[in-house]
Amino acid sequence: MRFRTSCLPTPMRTCVCDSRRPVSPTANSAPHSNSSSTIRMATKTNRPLLLLSASAFIAFAACDSGGTATPEDGAAAKAGSDGGGEGGTYRTLEITLPDLNDDDYTLTSRSENDLHILCFWAVWCTPCQAELNAMMPMWENMRSRGLNVYAVSIDGPDSQARVAPHVQQAGWEFPVLLDRETEVLSKYHPKGDVPFYVILDAEGEVVKTHQGYVKGDMEALEQYLQETLPAAGE
Repeated sequence: MRFRTSCLPTPMRTCVCDSRRPVSPTANSAPHSNSSSTIRMATKTNRPLLLLSASAFIAFAACDSGGTATPEDGAAAKAGSDGGGEGGTYRTLEITLPDLNDDDYTLTSRSENDLHILCFWAVWCTPCQAELNAMMPMWENMRSRGLNVYAVSIDGPDSQARVAPHVQQAGWEFPVLLDRETEVLSKYHPKGDVPFYVILDAEGEVVKTHQGYVKGDMEALEQYLQETLPAAGE
């Protein structure tokens, strides 16, 4: 019989944050109402002026058509500039966390084939550390194919000081990030127990999650990555 090994912080720390700002219907609707009213008034009382203004606008647009970008053109240009490739940037994900130096670290895809594994752990979670130790050689072998691994610590004030020494002792070379309030963990795993990892594609969409760590888990993960990532050199 297989048992899932997982850890729960004591006491359990959970943080669910909603960063969306409510939009006031009145603030949005008023400009449209005022704009519509202005156009109707100009149509009734100032028709010659309106026709002249329209003619001038058409003439200006014709002269300027060679250098004016539409919103669609701007989006296409941004997508083109993200191009990917060696050392380039394909997409910036909406995940930013402090690293061990307390500098902001934003997850970034270098190509459309990138995969990101956010592996959540803590210094008091022995299975978490075993999982990350097993991920090190996998990351070293597949990083050139687009595999990105992040050791995301959920340690609170009582154990944060032990994170950096533990990382140094373990010899982890992938980025170590700090989810001090467990905001990112709560987004992908509201239950909050670790070990837990989530795999995101190059666009930041969830493609796989896994909770717990037992013998055989890394073999299954490696098989999945071998089948999903492009072959070396592609």
